[in-house]
Amino acid sequence: MKYFKFFLLLIVPLNFLFAQVSYQGPQSGSVAEGHQFNTESEGLSKINKVGPRLKIFLHGKPQLSTNPDPNPPSQGEEYILINDGLNQTTQINTGQIPFIKENIEGPDLNTDGHWLRIPPDPHVAAGPEHVVAQVNSLMFIYDKKTFTPKRVDPADIFSFVQDVSPFDPKIIYDHFSQRWVTVWLHVDNTNSIAYILVAASDDSDPNGNWNAWAIPSNLNGNTPSGNWSDYQGVGFDDKAVYITSNQFTLSSNEYQYSKITIVGKTDLYKDGAPGALSYKDIWDMNYPGEDMEAYGIRPVIMKESSDKFYFVTTRYGGASSSVALYTLTDPLNNPVLTGVPVSTLAYNSAPIEVDQLGGNLPAEGGDTEYPLDGGGIIIRHEPIYINNTIYLVHNTGYGGKIALKFLKINTETKTAPNNEQLILGSTEHFHMYPNIAVSSGGDVAITFSRVSGNEYVGAYYTIIPHDFNP
Repeated sequence: MKYFKFFLLLIVPLNFLFAQVSYQGPQSGSVAEGHQFNTESEGLSKINKVGPRLKIFLHGKPQLSTNPDPNPPSQGEEYILINDGLNQTTQINTGQIPFIKENIEGPDLNTDGHWLRIPPDPHVAAGPEHVVAQVNSLMFIYDKKTFTPKRVDPADIFSFVQDVSPFDPKIIYDHFSQRWVTVWLHVDNTNSIAYILVAASDDSDPNGNWNAWAIPSNLNGNTPSGNWSDYQGVGFDDKAVYITSNQFTLSSNEYQYSKITIVGKTDLYKDGAPGALSYKDIWDMNYPGEDMEAYGIRPVIMKESSDKFYFVTTRYGGASSSVALYTLTDPLNNPVLTGVPVSTLAYNSAPIEVDQLGGNLPAEGGDTEYPLDGGGIIIRHEPIYINNTIYLVHNTGYGGKIALKFLKINTETKTAPNNEQLILGSTEHFHMYPNIAVSSGGDVAITFSRVSGNEYVGAYYTIIPHDFNP
């Protein structure tokens, strides 16, 4: 019996350590006051700013080809291979396309007098009566009845920040609270200043009043870190909005670690004039069970209430056969973060630079070429949680090209069954920057870009029915 007790004490701590994730925090922080912005009185009056303030990723207007695509895709073609990990392939016939209610014409960003950042980082969200779309310097509000866009400059929303230069846009519609939230970033390396810029609407209509704050991202809580936030993720549940970011040094732009910022809804959605905004920071997370920094952590979008919140990331680097699942409890009072690696079908490093018809395009007025960016293997958009399941998609290398890896994680068992994972792609095209939407019944829509050496880049989508079984 004594030997048996000793054996249990030896094994349990090892499993406990493997199942946990190390991190620093939580540490509380606060912004003393917010500022109010009204899209009706200000949003249309300052639309033709040309951007000396746009200091990051600004390479000029891209030169767009006017030549027709010699190999245009046809609607209904069978173009996506599905590999179920068992060396079996099936083709989806996209001839049975879903019913499309509206086609919204996007804004002409090259002729409206406004410089567009490179990359554009487009992001979109839909509410009951509106659609809000953003690119890396502008926000557009569409009424679903007319689909006439109202253009808002984020530099006007956050004009209380000196020389503000918002980038990396994110927009969500919080269906729990019927509010819109937009999140941008700002960094001034010269003066060692950096912010996470947050604004929330006062109701379900994005027209009208928004309350805005600038959360210092060069602090962890209220403690200086010397870092700035990049490529944030924005998720939410019924309690809070969760902002993740990659942290780089202001002095040398070297990667340090990932950070999670938890913003409770009491301050964020306060009626009337905005007051102080409180938040909590957690940072310096490792990849569960490994002595390596996590990178590119994404918060989920919760479609249902739960007593837990989740974050997911891929294992950054070479080939891997797991993703990291982080679980957060008691986010508003005493946040505790745990993490486990979830076994998946293998995925490989994806090419960073991809081929495109006509080769790389030079920036206007210059000789420097900027190839298309394949996006790597990190999760580029927020996963979706519904019915104890997290749905996500990311890139993987596939036959020298890029395919899409789709999987579902069971949050109760913390597993990703092989029969619910798919590799979508081919050895002929690069499939990049996927995003995902999930219906209440579990039907999945995936959007992505596709390109090759004999095809211009284009936008695509595919549907995976809830009962699909390859």
